[in-house]
Amino acid sequence: MSAARIDANRRRRRSILALFAALFAAAAGYVGGYVAYRQSHVERWAKDGEPYVIFDSMGA
Repeated sequence: MSAARIDANRRRRRSILALFAALFAAAAGYVGGYVAYRQSHVERWAKDGEPYVIFDSMGA
C-alpha cells in the first residue's frame, strides 16, 4: 500500500470516529435534557401533591 492510501484511510477512520463521537454527544445531551425535564415535573408533582398535566386529554 502506498503512503497516500494509508493516510487517506487514516483520515477516513478519524472522520468516522468524529462522526460517531458527535452523534454520541448529541444523544447524551438529548437524554440528559429529557431527564432534567422529567425531574422538574417529578419535583412539582411532589410539591403540589397532584400530577402535572400539560393538556387536559393527557393522562397523569
